Amino acid sequence: MGPLILIGSAETSPGMVKVHREIMSKLPADPRVVYIDTPHGFQENAALITSKVQEYFDISLSQAVEVASLLDASLASPATVEAFRLAIEGADYVFAGPGSPSYALTQWHSVDAVASLVRASVAGAAIAFASAAAVTAGRLAIPVYEIYKVGARPYWLDGIDLLSKVTGIDAVVVPHWDNRDGEHHDTGHCYIGRRRLNELIELLPEGLPIIGIDEHTAATFHGGWLTVSGRGSLTVLSGGNEETVSEGNQVASGDLFAVRPVEASPVLDPIESIDLQATLAQGGGLAAADLILSRLDDDQAGEARRMIVELAETVSTGQLDPTDQIRPFVDLLIATRDRARDRGDFEEADRIRDVLTESGVEVQDESDGTHWTLRD
Repeated sequence: MGPLILIGSAETSPGMVKVHREIMSKLPADPRVVYIDTPHGFQENAALITSKVQEYFDISLSQAVEVASLLDASLASPATVEAFRLAIEGADYVFAGPGSPSYALTQWHSVDAVASLVRASVAGAAIAFASAAAVTAGRLAIPVYEIYKVGARPYWLDGIDLLSKVTGIDAVVVPHWDNRDGEHHDTGHCYIGRRRLNELIELLPEGLPIIGIDEHTAATFHGGWLTVSGRGSLTVLSGGNEETVSEGNQVASGDLFAVRPVEASPVLDPIESIDLQATLAQGGGLAAADLILSRLDDDQAGEARRMIVELAETVSTGQLDPTDQIRPFVDLLIATRDRARDRGDFEEADRIRDVLTESGVEVQDESDGTHWTLRD
């Protein structure tokens, strides 16, 4: 698993440059950095916030940043969701930050975003969740806006449980632990104050600890160790006990938490068949990608997902050659047909060939393999 970094606040401040630089120093040369825009997707200035993050990395770290965009899952096409997932899974460094925890959770739960985050971690990617995103990382999450701004009685939301899935630590995360923005009222503990935090503690399952992270502070979990950097501390509340790890210190995770073994990320099976004829009827491109993705089961993806989304992105940039548009689908069907022939299922192989023929694709079985051409 790659490192998981939880940042209390100020994730794009000058003081955090050292933290980001330290993370990237352990990644491959010319790392692929991907920013997730979901937590602030509800804001009217969402595009501006994203551009400021990209500007921060460009100017302060000389690093280009791609965007894994999922502003509103209810409006996103299947191809958009897959592009979002694939951007995460192909990253060396995944970063998410400001916005609303409850909004982010609604979007991420609906598309099972944590599965892609875990797959990225298994591949060695570093994942940094700051501020609102950090709130979502535990088993439970504080609905900050609803409690602090709207006045709802304290309650917990289901987090994405990324911390547990990546590190084996079952806990909840509270950034902005030492916030003092309120002039005449308590805004510590992610703005809700200690009184309301105590109410939330009463609602916690027995034995579930709280990890509080000060502002301008990063907690890195990796390889069974916890390292605190920045200018503040990390606090662990558990069963009435409180322990603190100050900036610059490193401790074994097992000294603070009950750490369980981390399960391996599920391997997605390749897709077995696609109805190309229906796809061609849609005219290729994004519509074709959406159509095919809508037919995939949850455990069917593999290389098919990448080819479909790459096709959608290629078409969207103006490359409209028909052969190039359908090549990923045809090659996938040809491979499926080859597997059917190898196992002696010639009825299935003939069915696939008939679909290709009816769709305008001529298939030639030669001594050196199967070739195809698109009829004029």
